[in-house]
Amino acid sequence: MEDMLLATALFIVYFCFTCCLLNPPKATATTATVPTTSQPKAEEVVDAPQVPQQEEVSKEAIAIDGNDWTEQERAIIAESPAILADLHYCLNSTYFDGLWTENNMEFLKSLLPPVTPEEPTAHDLLDGIEVEQITLRQARKIAKRLNIKQTVTNHGKKKDKPLDWLKREIRQRLEKSPKAVAPVIHEVLSAA
Repeated sequence: MEDMLLATALFIVYFCFTCCLLNPPKATATTATVPTTSQPKAEEVVDAPQVPQQEEVSKEAIAIDGNDWTEQERAIIAESPAILADLHYCLNSTYFDGLWTENNMEFLKSLLPPVTPEEPTAHDLLDGIEVEQITLRQARKIAKRLNIKQTVTNHGKKKDKPLDWLKREIRQRLEKSPKAVAPVIHEVLSAA
């Protein structure tokens, strides 16, 4: 019986506590009595102190609508990398074409890091040559030029590496340093 009462009391306490957390009490008006000597007591209603609220511009309020942004909006954009990233995405999107003002575009471009040209990928450097299509002889020539070991020692016996191993190692070198490996592959395959 005592356990049941304790469990019920704890449930009520926890329930009230979570309700207070989910719905915090709002500022309420309080009554204060002002004592005076000659007049009867008068009740005066004192409101909770009000904090002056300035208008805050949220992420949703920053719009791409053909109008220039205010200084406050520009300051928020400059401070928030998330908003800046979203606006950069919108700047590159065709959905907002015609809605950007020149001032807004210049402002965004001034905040973004300069665009560096992308380095060519290994596929671009090879000009259509596929590493998977090379023969064993070509793979050995490429491996020799790239100083890739072509033999494997197994229990004291030396064996040549199979073609698949050589291709894998050439591919790995190509991924690590495409500018150095691609010309070697071109040279070997053009001579063959």
